[in-house]
This record gives sequence, structure tokens and C-alpha cells, in this order.
Amino acid sequence: MRKSWLEQTWIGLSLYDVTGHGYLREADLESYITFLIPTLPQLDGLENSFHNFYVCTVVRTFFFFLDPLRTGRVRIKDVVTCSFLDDLTEVSHSANLRIRILFSFILTTLGNGSTYSIQQGKK
Repeated sequence: MRKSWLEQTWIGLSLYDVTGHGYLREADLESYITFLIPTLPQLDGLENSFHNFYVCTVVRTFFFFLDPLRTGRVRIKDVVTCSFLDDLTEVSHSANLRIRILFSFILTTLGNGSTYSIQQGKK
């Protein structure tokens, strides 16, 4: 079962490999995640206006960990073999709750015109 899922995921990601060299650029991965969102039950309650934030967060996470040299691309092999896709597609209430809390915080913080500095931990 797991092998079949990995093969299907590899094929799905390969469809977004515009160059055909086995890696995805940021825009390619954004397109894939955007396509994936409607298939993720844990995001059913997420408003459409948050989808761009979600895609950006997911893509930046992949690139932060899988592109340490900042080449602007990640290998499909690395995307498939890392645990991020499992986390992304996992249907879990706690993941849904964390997403809602994160976006609620972002809206509350940015919605009132203030900014939040992570380094300083202050508004």
C-alpha cells in the first residue's frame, strides 16, 4: 500500500516538473500544493482566502529543509522520501486545529495593523 502511494505521489509530482530533470522549482511545488488542497479533508473548513497563506507556508517549509544550498529547486526524490508529504496528507484533527490556530493568529496579528517580530517576541 505504501509503495503504491509513493509511486502515485512521484508520478503526480513529476507532472509538475516542467524541465523534466527530476526537480521542482518553487512555482512548480506551489502549483502541486494548490492542486492538492481540495483533496485534503482536514482543510475543508479553511476559508478560500487562507489557501495562499497555506500554500506559501507548505512550500517554504519544503524549501527550507530540502534546499539548504538555496538553489531554488528541490528533488522530487527528496520530496517523496521526506515525512512532510505524510504530514500534509494525514487526516488528523490535531493538524486541522494547529492550522486554524496558526491562521487565526496571523489574521489577528495582521488584521489590527500591528506587526509581530519573532526575533524580539513583541508586537
